[in-house]
Amino acid sequence: MLKRGGVLRLALSDGEAWARELIESGDDAGDAGHRYLLRLGSHPLERPTGKQALTSRFGGHIHRWQPTRGLVRKMLVEAGFADSEIFDRKFLEGDLPEIEKIETREESFFTEARR
Repeated sequence: MLKRGGVLRLALSDGEAWARELIESGDDAGDAGHRYLLRLGSHPLERPTGKQALTSRFGGHIHRWQPTRGLVRKMLVEAGFADSEIFDRKFLEGDLPEIEKIETREESFFTEARR
């Protein structure tokens, strides 16, 4: 629940930027493809064993879903936010108080919604 005047800030992995990098690279040596999979946390080159296998099986840090800016906006509208209440933001920019204390991943994409 978000009280009137509250700010919802989402910082999400920027899979769109990763995909652009992959496509633009030409990926002759497979390096960009490998980086892309590592960023997604999916399907390592070697079969996982031990703790990695357990983490892979039950979720852990593996991305099961990679949202896009458009999908996040659509979901926020479906949750009751007006399109005019949703804003694309940049790293450390926005209306969230003391943002510098919590934001650590510049490579993410950022969306804020306000009531």
